Amino acid sequence: MSNPYTWTCSGRRMWLLDPAPGLLSIVDIAGSLSRQCRYNGELRHDVDHYSVAQHSVLVSQALPPSLVRAGLLHDAAEAYLGDISAPVKQLISGYAELEERMCAAIAERWDVTFGDPLIKRADLSVLLQERLDLLHPNALLKPWPEERLAQPLGVRIYPLHSREAELLFLQRALELGVS
Repeated sequence: MSNPYTWTCSGRRMWLLDPAPGLLSIVDIAGSLSRQCRYNGELRHDVDHYSVAQHSVLVSQALPPSLVRAGLLHDAAEAYLGDISAPVKQLISGYAELEERMCAAIAERWDVTFGDPLIKRADLSVLLQERLDLLHPNALLKPWPEERLAQPLGVRIYPLHSREAELLFLQRALELGVS
């Protein structure tokens, strides 16, 4: 089997089956995540774009200091693999392994761990707020399973333009010593 790769924003080649932690770049991650729209772009019609980068910053802000770096990077694998919605991920054979490999490289590169349940809870809290602020009202008709595990963030989300989200992500990374 060949070792497929993807090109990054800065022109690096990232091998998907064997990602090299030393080649990971916070600039590449910020650039890619800021251009990827959450929910496959299935947002309300008055919402132009809402990025994975902005989502990641919000997750990091919802965590205690010991977990903020992991919160910022919890979706960093998507910079290399794409933001695929959870229902679709479940249908793609081999995707979980690719994501695990990329997450392991990210964890090694920035000395973080992603297993703390508080990270998942913060992620769900932001997701539930996104549902309220950014998704079609029909998304509110039926309870989501996540509602049993977390409460909405409680802070209104105002989507940023992709360049603003990129700069916000990079600023947060700088504050946290993620370079």
